[in-house]
Amino acid sequence: MGGKKKGDVPMATSEEFARYIGDQLAAAGAVEIKRLFGEYGVWLEGKFVGCICGDQLFIKNTPAGRAFAPGLRLAPPYEGAGDALVVEDPEDAAFAAELLRHTWAALPAPRRKKPTQKK
Repeated sequence: MGGKKKGDVPMATSEEFARYIGDQLAAAGAVEIKRLFGEYGVWLEGKFVGCICGDQLFIKNTPAGRAFAPGLRLAPPYEGAGDALVVEDPEDAAFAAELLRHTWAALPAPRRKKPTQKK
Protein backbone atom coordinates (compact mmCIF):
# COMPACT_ATOMS: atom_id res chain seq x y z
CA MET A 1 0.00 0.00 0.00
CA GLY A 2 1.24 3.46 -0.81
CA GLY A 3 1.27 6.44 1.47
CA LYS A 4 3.16 7.48 4.54
CA LYS A 5 3.56 5.03 7.40
CA LYS A 6 4.35 5.26 11.07
CA GLY A 7 5.87 1.89 11.90
CA ASP A 8 3.73 -0.64 10.03
CA VAL A 9 0.45 1.26 10.40
CA PRO A 10 -0.59 3.42 7.40
CA MET A 11 -1.37 6.97 8.43
CA ALA A 12 -4.63 8.61 7.42
CA THR A 13 -4.75 11.04 4.53
CA SER A 14 -4.40 14.70 5.44
CA GLU A 15 -7.26 17.03 4.57
CA GLU A 16 -4.72 19.24 2.79
CA PHE A 17 -3.66 16.36 0.49
CA ALA A 18 -7.31 15.49 -0.24
CA ARG A 19 -7.98 19.12 -1.27
CA TYR A 20 -4.86 19.08 -3.44
CA ILE A 21 -6.06 15.93 -5.24
CA GLY A 22 -9.48 17.54 -5.74
CA ASP A 23 -7.77 20.53 -7.37
CA GLN A 24 -5.63 18.25 -9.56
CA LEU A 25 -8.70 16.32 -10.78
CA ALA A 26 -10.96 19.36 -11.35
CA ALA A 27 -10.39 19.35 -15.11
CA ALA A 28 -12.19 15.98 -15.31
CA GLY A 29 -15.56 17.58 -14.50
CA ALA A 30 -17.74 17.68 -11.38
CA VAL A 31 -15.30 16.05 -8.92
CA GLU A 32 -16.29 15.60 -5.29
CA ILE A 33 -13.92 14.51 -2.55
CA LYS A 34 -15.75 13.29 0.56
CA ARG A 35 -14.72 11.70 3.84
CA LEU A 36 -15.24 7.95 3.65
CA PHE A 37 -14.39 5.44 6.38
CA GLY A 38 -11.62 7.61 7.82
CA GLU A 39 -10.11 8.36 4.41
CA TYR A 40 -11.57 10.04 1.30
CA GLY A 41 -13.69 8.89 -1.63
CA VAL A 42 -13.52 10.41 -5.11
CA TRP A 43 -16.68 10.88 -7.19
CA LEU A 44 -16.96 12.21 -10.72
CA GLU A 45 -20.40 13.33 -11.86
CA GLY A 46 -22.07 11.13 -9.26
CA LYS A 47 -20.03 7.96 -9.86
CA PHE A 48 -17.58 6.63 -7.29
CA VAL A 49 -14.28 6.44 -9.22
CA GLY A 50 -11.59 6.07 -6.60
CA CYS A 51 -10.25 6.90 -3.19
CA ILE A 52 -7.43 8.64 -1.41
CA CYS A 53 -5.85 6.47 1.26
CA GLY A 54 -2.60 7.06 3.12
CA ASP A 55 -1.94 10.21 1.07
CA GLN A 56 -2.07 8.17 -2.16
CA LEU A 57 -4.58 8.39 -5.04
CA PHE A 58 -6.21 5.13 -6.13
CA ILE A 59 -8.53 4.93 -9.16
CA LYS A 60 -10.96 2.06 -9.73
CA ASN A 61 -9.50 -0.73 -11.83
CA THR A 62 -11.35 -0.80 -15.17
CA PRO A 63 -10.27 -2.11 -18.58
CA ALA A 64 -10.59 1.46 -19.94
CA GLY A 65 -8.35 2.86 -17.21
CA ARG A 66 -5.73 0.14 -17.69
CA ALA A 67 -5.78 0.69 -21.49
CA PHE A 68 -5.27 4.43 -21.02
CA ALA A 69 -2.53 4.00 -18.41
CA PRO A 70 -0.96 0.56 -18.84
CA GLY A 71 2.14 1.57 -16.87
CA LEU A 72 0.31 2.20 -13.59
CA ARG A 73 0.75 -0.45 -10.95
CA LEU A 74 -2.18 -2.14 -9.24
CA ALA A 75 -2.46 -2.29 -5.45
CA PRO A 76 -5.24 -2.39 -2.87
CA PRO A 77 -5.93 1.01 -1.27
CA TYR A 78 -6.51 -0.65 2.12
CA GLU A 79 -6.37 -4.12 3.63
CA GLY A 80 -9.05 -6.39 2.19
CA ALA A 81 -9.79 -4.18 -0.83
CA GLY A 82 -9.44 -5.20 -4.46
CA ASP A 83 -6.67 -3.79 -6.58
CA ALA A 84 -6.92 -0.24 -7.88
CA LEU A 85 -4.74 1.82 -10.21
CA VAL A 86 -2.14 3.72 -8.17
CA VAL A 87 -1.52 7.25 -9.44
CA GLU A 88 2.08 7.76 -8.36
CA ASP A 89 2.36 11.24 -9.88
CA PRO A 90 -0.73 13.34 -9.13
CA GLU A 91 1.35 16.40 -10.15
CA ASP A 92 0.40 15.59 -13.77
CA ALA A 93 -3.12 16.98 -13.45
CA ALA A 94 -3.99 16.52 -17.14
CA PHE A 95 -3.06 12.82 -17.02
CA ALA A 96 -4.93 12.22 -13.74
CA ALA A 97 -8.06 14.00 -15.02
CA GLU A 98 -8.03 12.03 -18.28
CA LEU A 99 -7.62 8.75 -16.38
CA LEU A 100 -10.63 9.73 -14.27
CA ARG A 101 -12.72 10.42 -17.40
CA HIS A 102 -11.81 7.04 -18.94
CA THR A 103 -12.65 5.27 -15.69
CA TRP A 104 -15.92 7.19 -15.29
CA ALA A 105 -17.03 6.22 -18.81
CA ALA A 106 -16.42 2.51 -18.07
CA LEU A 107 -18.52 2.47 -14.90
CA PRO A 108 -22.29 1.95 -14.75
CA ALA A 109 -24.55 4.79 -13.68
CA PRO A 110 -25.11 4.90 -9.93
CA ARG A 111 -28.26 3.17 -8.76
CA ARG A 112 -31.03 5.50 -7.75
CA LYS A 113 -32.26 5.14 -4.22
CA LYS A 114 -35.89 4.15 -3.99
CA PRO A 115 -37.98 6.71 -2.14
CA THR A 116 -39.11 5.51 1.23
CA GLN A 117 -42.82 5.29 1.75
CA LYS A 118 -44.29 6.78 4.89
CA LYS A 119 -47.02 4.91 6.71
